[in-house]
Amino acid sequence: MRKIKNVLQSKYFFLILFFLTVIYSFIMTRLVSYKSKYDDNTTRFKVKIIDYKIDGNLLSATVEEKEKLKLTYYFQSEEEKNYYLENIGYGYSLEVEGKLNKAKNNTVPETFNYKNYLYNHKIYYILQASKIKIIDKGNILYKIKNYVNKRINNNLNKDYLETFLLGNKNYLDSKTLDNFKANGVSHLFAISGMHLTFFAVFLNYLLTLLRLNKRFKDIIVSLVLLFYSFLANFSPSITRAFIFYLLILINKEFKLKISTLNLLYLTFGIMVLYNPFYIYDIGFIYSFVTTFTIIYIAKKLEGKGKLYKTFMISFICFLGSAPITLSNFYEINFLSIIINILLTPLISMVIYPLSLISLFIPIEGILKIGINILDFLNNLWAEWTLFKVIIPIHSYFLLGIYYYVFYLFIKSFKYKYMGLIFGILFIGYLIPRLDSKAHIYYLDVGQGDSALIVSPYRKDVTLIDTGGKVEFNKEDWEVRKEKFYLTDNTITLLKSLGVNKIDNLVLTHGDFDHMGEATYLIDNFKVEKVIFNNDEFNDLEQELRDSLDKKHIKYYQNVTNLKIYHNKLIFLNSRLFNDENNNSSVIYLNYFNTKFLFMGDAERDREQAILNKYNLENISFLKVGHHGSDTSSSKEFIMKINPKIAVISVGLNNRYNHPSKEVLKTLEHKDIYRTDLNGSIEVILDRGGYLIETYPP
Repeated sequence: MRKIKNVLQSKYFFLILFFLTVIYSFIMTRLVSYKSKYDDNTTRFKVKIIDYKIDGNLLSATVEEKEKLKLTYYFQSEEEKNYYLENIGYGYSLEVEGKLNKAKNNTVPETFNYKNYLYNHKIYYILQASKIKIIDKGNILYKIKNYVNKRINNNLNKDYLETFLLGNKNYLDSKTLDNFKANGVSHLFAISGMHLTFFAVFLNYLLTLLRLNKRFKDIIVSLVLLFYSFLANFSPSITRAFIFYLLILINKEFKLKISTLNLLYLTFGIMVLYNPFYIYDIGFIYSFVTTFTIIYIAKKLEGKGKLYKTFMISFICFLGSAPITLSNFYEINFLSIIINILLTPLISMVIYPLSLISLFIPIEGILKIGINILDFLNNLWAEWTLFKVIIPIHSYFLLGIYYYVFYLFIKSFKYKYMGLIFGILFIGYLIPRLDSKAHIYYLDVGQGDSALIVSPYRKDVTLIDTGGKVEFNKEDWEVRKEKFYLTDNTITLLKSLGVNKIDNLVLTHGDFDHMGEATYLIDNFKVEKVIFNNDEFNDLEQELRDSLDKKHIKYYQNVTNLKIYHNKLIFLNSRLFNDENNNSSVIYLNYFNTKFLFMGDAERDREQAILNKYNLENISFLKVGHHGSDTSSSKEFIMKINPKIAVISVGLNNRYNHPSKEVLKTLEHKDIYRTDLNGSIEVILDRGGYLIETYPP
């Protein structure tokens, strides 16, 4: 027993365990291929609901039978939706008819990959349900969980109660959540050590009043925390906190004298051995890095003033988590060091306890005051962009160097290492700006248009159209609260390239599928100037103009050329027509002797007018007009400009049946790239020529 204790008190034992589990995780997630137990032809299922959400006309759920599946079901009527709002719950069993679909890769580079996300959660299929039926309401544990969930949903502050008590951010308004992310404090909403510590202290206090002995108290508290983890769906962060809590109890009970840091290594090993894919969960990574940092520096801060200690913990945790943030979101907010200091006590000492109490006592009004203060501060700080810096880190080598220097810093507290840390961050900032190549992206925005031109050395950036997902008339009950914006992908791509502003936003014309998200874009990313076409403003363009005036962003019409780095965008203006499509801005670019032509939605009459006025030959890349509609791309036009490569921006299985067979036949001897089949198309070019990369679904 003494030898076992000696081994357990050795830091090398736990360090070896840590590295072995990392290697094990790499082998199990990268070298082992997992296959589904289902085949594509399965159409009937009996599944149990693990997690679910109803948003507008959509029920989305994680369910389990032979393995986990992602279920989607669209309600056919408001009555059906209301029925399931009242009657569905966690642990319920469903009889489902539907088909299995495989998730798709991200079609815009460096954006969220849903297929990988599901795979890392051991989900290989999306079950698209056509019919569902409740057949069982689960066991007693799930009935308690559903009772708690209904209590939360009946509360005035249900969106924040879901967040603070269960770690479920799905019900928060997307703008609010985006602001928390921008402020660098979204991790405060993950159920973790802070929440479990408060809960454990509160329970211990209550049980002490009952004069129970310590061992019995520990057992009761552990069981309650286990059930609380069950309520929060055993998210990686709360599982880490719960296992860590149990190991601390066992360590004290058996007087093993294992250091707290070694207990953290052991927690990591247990979790990764159970599920090797945990290492890809950002909440899991944040949780361990932050906890490791706090434990490691705790002794070095003993005897220091409270204010100094609070600041240093926040500052060092910020440095420790910065590479994780930058490698996933490409942007950090240095103000988050202070925001964390201010918001942590507000959330942990006021809002979280009040949220817990409000489940039993009607104090919604008091809790609402705290939430309003939190919302006000969150929205205020989100507007302060001065402290936000875009630093894309894609290099594992750079990450390794960073963490080695970070370890030296927290080990010695020598400020020369802190200087090296900021030096590494500056290198990450500088690397994209050393790229001598131009990048032109034809972005996959579904049934719409958007093209991005990034000059060498990131000197300037031009976005031609934003895309816009046209939503056809929906009744109020069908409208979903959680809305995905196409330009979120564009913004993420820009950040991944080290770009902090769009110099030129060119809107070819006023159709929604070309400029529908322009207002959202200027609200969420810096834009220097906007170029409209020469036509009169329609309602959508006028709405954008009003937003531009409020933000003091310059905008222009009747532009003939636009200077970009050592080059010009040439606007092929001709007479005005009587329709929006033909008045599209048609843009010509010659970059390193590679000729690009962007046609917008210009149709055959406009094509003829351009041929009459301009001499266009041997175009390298033609962005085909009007998504490949048969109203564009006449044989005469294609023969005259003689494009080598045709790019068609078109949505998969779109209702317009674009591109037309006639246009495809006209282009049959050209190389054709389509965003519905090839995803986004990237052209990387310099004086030596060009390279084409695609990002298929």
